[in-house]
Amino acid sequence: MNTGLPLLSVIIPVYNAEEYLNRCVESVRNQTYSNLEIILIDDGSSDKSGEICDKYAAEDKRIRVIHKQNGGQSSARNMGLDIASGELIGFVDSDDYIQSNMYEFLFYLMNKYHADISCCNYERLDKSGHIRFCSDDLDEELVLSGKESLRMLLSQQKIIYAPWNKLYKRNDFWDKNRFIDMIYEDQEITARCLANAKSVIYSGKPLYYYWRNEKSTTMQEFSAKQFDAVNARKLMIPIYQKHCPELVDEVKISYITTGIFILHKSSKNKKFKNERKKLCKDMDSFLKENRGLPFTKNQKMKIRLYKMSLPIFDLGVKIFNLTDRNNSDTI
Repeated sequence: MNTGLPLLSVIIPVYNAEEYLNRCVESVRNQTYSNLEIILIDDGSSDKSGEICDKYAAEDKRIRVIHKQNGGQSSARNMGLDIASGELIGFVDSDDYIQSNMYEFLFYLMNKYHADISCCNYERLDKSGHIRFCSDDLDEELVLSGKESLRMLLSQQKIIYAPWNKLYKRNDFWDKNRFIDMIYEDQEITARCLANAKSVIYSGKPLYYYWRNEKSTTMQEFSAKQFDAVNARKLMIPIYQKHCPELVDEVKISYITTGIFILHKSSKNKKFKNERKKLCKDMDSFLKENRGLPFTKNQKMKIRLYKMSLPIFDLGVKIFNLTDRNNSDTI
């Protein structure tokens, strides 16, 4: 049926999400925005997620299912982008869910402000209940240029790295660009996407519900994949150099402080010895090329400690209580 609305492709990567998948898919199926294509990418699940996806596809002709070998969230999202037919693109994670009017409202804002990207607030859910993030001003509406949205992205105020609380116009960007194969993959592509946007609209209404899944990649015991957090920050530097040069020092500092944070997090396991040495070498080279960055006293102390040696750094962090890190949740 032709509704007059542009087709919206909602891409949902699915991996071992049987506990939450029904809640997620039902919230997307029941959207008040009626012209939907729902793409479920079963990323090699070993539980019943694949069967659940197939059941939904049999019930709802708007749902397409792709079963693939496990390749991670980036590859699943990319496959969804490869087959998406919509003029609009949205992403939902399989352990999250959305308000029934989220996409209708984001589309309304997109049209009202002639925006390329429409964003909403979100609520974080965990065992203790609802924890609101972003702004508490529910009626707030901000119209931003791509450059202004990059400023807010860096501070994680209202505009966040995640792709899932956003509605995107399908344009040359999504036709030509894909997620990088790494965890924390959303940081770099979100920055590039915002940089290429003529306008971005943000609403304070919390329409997306983010479930803090303790079994997710970033919440599990520290692994070698966590070193991707440092690479993700480094990949953002050239984006800011080109589009927001006045903030490039902040991005460079973020790269170093994220590296120090990962050095600390990996200190308890000797199997990361090679990764830690490589990271230190990369950071040393970077600091030589970027002298004079305005680090805080606390940051300078951490840098001195890791330059002495990793054992001294590990001990010094404990002695001087330097483990605090603002926004550590976002890496």
